[in-house]
Amino acid sequence: MLQSVSISSKNQLTIPSAFSKALNLKRGQRLVVERVGQSLVFTPAETLVHQLAGSIQSSKPISNDELERMIEEAKKQHFRENP
Repeated sequence: MLQSVSISSKNQLTIPSAFSKALNLKRGQRLVVERVGQSLVFTPAETLVHQLAGSIQSSKPISNDELERMIEEAKKQHFRENP
């Protein structure tokens, strides 16, 4: 499926509803964006967390702030290993 989007004055993109529905994306959901050549690849942040499952040890439930911090650290590590 091919659709065009435009960049807003705030450098924001809107994901076409057909893609959003097909990928089951929800309002407020976090995505990780990666540059691959001349393309941008968007991946749900939860996918990154699931890929790291078992590598994070925690004896208590993880707060949203802690999850955000872990996602940021995981992204930094991912991009160091996959330039």
